[in-house]
Amino acid sequence: MKKLKTKRKSLITEYGKYDLVYELLVSNDNLEGEKNWTGDYFGIRILQFKEDGSLFDCEEALGITEDSREAERLFYQYVDGMVMPVHLLELVDERDPVALN
Repeated sequence: MKKLKTKRKSLITEYGKYDLVYELLVSNDNLEGEKNWTGDYFGIRILQFKEDGSLFDCEEALGITEDSREAERLFYQYVDGMVMPVHLLELVDERDPVALN
């Protein structure tokens, strides 16, 4: 996977300050377990760091879409909404690709 874009946000909660790092990823490698896969696919990774810089949580959703525009819109939607790693997979599963167009 190659990073196309990276965005950072800070979040202050009742548990302390966290830094969130969002990464838009692309790969043209075959998806694991997929046969005859061709072309690029896009994914998103979210890393959550504690105030001291240590990694607190991380989640990635790979192979979300083959459409670069859809991937970029979804990426910015998650950055603007300050999505936490714990919610990424649920949001990807529940997304409506038609609503992104």
